[in-house]
Amino acid sequence: MKGMLSLFVEADDAPVDTIVVLGRGPNDLADRALAAAQYWQDNQSANIFVSGMMDAPVIIDVLQEMGIPATQISGERCSESTWENALFSDALLQPSANDRILLITDEPHMLRSVWVFKGFGFKQVEPYVVEQHPVISLSPKRAYRMLREYAALAKYGVLGRYFPTTPEQHLKAEAAANFRVEDWNCYLPATQSTD
Repeated sequence: MKGMLSLFVEADDAPVDTIVVLGRGPNDLADRALAAAQYWQDNQSANIFVSGMMDAPVIIDVLQEMGIPATQISGERCSESTWENALFSDALLQPSANDRILLITDEPHMLRSVWVFKGFGFKQVEPYVVEQHPVISLSPKRAYRMLREYAALAKYGVLGRYFPTTPEQHLKAEAAANFRVEDWNCYLPATQSTD
């Protein structure tokens, strides 16, 4: 995965505009929040956006407990997949071509995440891999996660989810996302994350 990722992502030390944290289940929440908080300490002009139905409210609460100002944290609890992470991030962040994001997720998930976010128009995506605990990295659970990720990489390729959307497709997807955000009430400003 590291080798494949290095072929498609250019390393750059320029500051980012937004730190995007992707949820991936209850075992990784604290590590993701910690990674975002540590990066933010050196780049306090960056905002933090957390994406994931079950994980975003928890990560947002942890970030606030770590002292990140609520005015710099937001997120969404609509997304149930990597493609939806990118869809709702795009709809709510409204990135410009010059916006840089730091994308935080685990190593198996990173390549697919970067490709999907770029397909949604995030032109400058800097990956930030959250290291897994050594015990987890050698476990059958890790092996399952890797196999599942390879299958998801192939599935997304077949479905065309890495390709940039046409302007018409983009507007249609954004309208559907905005409808769901309003209908499900799933935009999360930090001050409302504990509702």
